[in-house]
Amino acid sequence: MVLEQAARPVVVAEAVPPEEGRFRTDIEGLRAVAILLVVLYHIGLPIIGGGYVGVDVFFVISGFLITTQLYRELDRTGTISIVGFYAKRIARLLPAATLTIAVTVAAAWFWMPPTRFHSIAIDGVCAALYGINYRLASAGIVYLGASEPPSPLQNFWSLAVEEQFYVVWPLLLLTAATWWRRRRGRVPGRRVLVVPLVVLAVASFALSVAQTVSAAPWAFFGAPARAWELATGAVIALVVPRLERIGRWLAWGLQAAGIVVIVAAGVLYRDTMAFPGYLATVPVLGAAAVIIAGCQRRHWTPVGWLLARPAMQRIGKLSYSWYLWHWPVLIVVPIAVGLPPNLGWNLLLAVWSLALAAVCNALVEDPVRFSRVLRRRPWRSVRLGLVLSATVAVAAGAAIIWLPLRTIPVDTSGRPVDNLAEMVAQPTFGERDLARIIQASTQIKAIPQNLSPRLDLAPRDFPVMYTDGCDPPLTSSAIQDKCVYGD
Repeated sequence: MVLEQAARPVVVAEAVPPEEGRFRTDIEGLRAVAILLVVLYHIGLPIIGGGYVGVDVFFVISGFLITTQLYRELDRTGTISIVGFYAKRIARLLPAATLTIAVTVAAAWFWMPPTRFHSIAIDGVCAALYGINYRLASAGIVYLGASEPPSPLQNFWSLAVEEQFYVVWPLLLLTAATWWRRRRGRVPGRRVLVVPLVVLAVASFALSVAQTVSAAPWAFFGAPARAWELATGAVIALVVPRLERIGRWLAWGLQAAGIVVIVAAGVLYRDTMAFPGYLATVPVLGAAAVIIAGCQRRHWTPVGWLLARPAMQRIGKLSYSWYLWHWPVLIVVPIAVGLPPNLGWNLLLAVWSLALAAVCNALVEDPVRFSRVLRRRPWRSVRLGLVLSATVAVAAGAAIIWLPLRTIPVDTSGRPVDNLAEMVAQPTFGERDLARIIQASTQIKAIPQNLSPRLDLAPRDFPVMYTDGCDPPLTSSAIQDKCVYGD
């Protein structure tokens, strides 16, 4: 099953609100296509072997929408309100995200295996501070054949990449605009900004290709190796005036081809492929084609009509909350209630998480996002975000320190009270009794107190070859001396 591996969660970009520009129903529908690919991949639908490509689609969407918003403000006012920009992103993303982190860490304490709780709590701290992508990269977690069960918060890696983009890109754009205005006395044109952006995108793509071969976790999780995908959307945003004049038939062809290559990648790609690297260009270019075709406003297209259907628009609107909740639900709920890992149950859990996403959107996301109190004073949103992130991070950190492992008590001899050896020694003990004991053991949520070394330390109990220099990097061909162990 896919859930026995660390699958590829996705990050969801937000649509530009109507008051900030023309609402793009094609982009909202494209988000629905991407999130459906991801969810179907995560539930283990065999035909969707590469649904993780949705993450690349969302990165392109995010780069396009955010750059459109930033340049519109720069062109209109001559500057960019950094505080205002951060306030909007915080109000949009953090309330629902921090709620999901808090609920997931609490659920892990009650229902996940006790040996995993501290690791999940650390993931909670990193996710709340939007740095979990570097925790995963430094830990060497690779989706291609991971042996450890995935964290219920692993999907936050892509949100971390987005947040890092949100922090850096507005500052770079404002710095470039300020420098240009001082030299030329005016706001830089779109073409002035496109050239350095393309250079950065090429450098990032080259890094992604190189790291996919030599350092796969950093290529997958690292923001520098993913920046070219966001930059692709940003470049499209800067050349929109030219794209608005493309012809009818070209728009039809681009949208159709874009959707076809995205879905084809979702169907044909597999976990055994080296990703992202060169393979990521397929979903990135597909997303770019759909967005470019939608920049023209004059012509109706059949793909645009399909993307604008009410069902697609609704899924696109809920895609961020659905993304937040579906992965923890798929990981935690089967363990909590003892569901077998099969496609049918996973499908029901995915539908249930969509309903949960609708509730979260109605009660948390929209009330905070459209709050007049927060909109009037952007600093209130910033302070709200800082408080939410700090509270969840501190709470998860405190749980790591003060919540002990759940343990089975031992008697005065140091043996577990429930001694299986004594039961097996009974003359009447048979295979049915053993099967019953094994089945009952799957529901035990505690470990004996007297184990040495402690089971929660087992993931860090590596053989000596990993620390004595006898495990060279993949790029090394040197023969290691004195690396003989055992008899």
